[in-house]
Amino acid sequence: MPFPYNKVLIIGATSGIGRALAEAIVERSDAKVVVTGRREEKLQELVEKYGKDRVSSATLDVTKLETIEGFLKMITSEHPDIDFILHNAGIQRGAKFHEPDTLDLTALTTELTTNYTSVLYVLKYALPFLLSKASAEMEGSGGRGEGRNNKTAAIGLMTSGLAILPMTRCGPYSASKAAVHQLVYALRVQLEKTNVKVIEILPPSVQTELHDAKHQPDITNGGSIGMKLDEFVDETWQALEAGDESIPVGMAKRAFDAIEPTRKEMYEKMDKMVAGSEQYESHRAQ
Repeated sequence: MPFPYNKVLIIGATSGIGRALAEAIVERSDAKVVVTGRREEKLQELVEKYGKDRVSSATLDVTKLETIEGFLKMITSEHPDIDFILHNAGIQRGAKFHEPDTLDLTALTTELTTNYTSVLYVLKYALPFLLSKASAEMEGSGGRGEGRNNKTAAIGLMTSGLAILPMTRCGPYSASKAAVHQLVYALRVQLEKTNVKVIEILPPSVQTELHDAKHQPDITNGGSIGMKLDEFVDETWQALEAGDESIPVGMAKRAFDAIEPTRKEMYEKMDKMVAGSEQYESHRAQ
């Protein structure tokens, strides 16, 4: 199945996974990409490489939460054909709770804001656009777009294998990704009867600047840690083309396959226990 989206907004595309996925979309499909991030010069490299007819750019710092609403209104006004929004922005820091004097609460707060709180803001201000877009397309097709099997728009969230199996040296990072991972369960149920698909990508450790010494000085040769970036992109791309909702890759897939089926079964059982109550039904699309 070909890549099903026309234009993708990638939040966090200046380097690493976000940049590589942007390049893959342009090179492997007919879709266009809008790339965002803090470093304008990095974004412009992509525009110059592929041309303005395929790649557009705009700067965004997701830690400045108050700017996200205005940014999304602007970008969806300029690009009303966006049908897939991928939140990829993320940072990782080490934390030694056995040495509390070393904890940098400002850095830890920034990590949580980047990895989790900004996701809430993007959902708050992106979903109205995607829901209205999906509704219009569904009406145009006579309602045939309703349900899981024919979603015409998508919100994508980049979590991590550490959302399932945490790592001791970066507990707060693991917790922030686990928060988004748990959120995905609720999002899928609440958006089940809408035309918006919820995609979760769970990378393993990947060879990107996430582990560079400038960000995590306690790591040696961080850029060589984990799966090669091109291998990660190849596996992720196959899953995106196949229409998968959950995309665990590499070592993350081993953890996902070992744990998530049982977690999902228990989640669904718990959810059904309260199904039908007024409080429950008010928290899902009808």
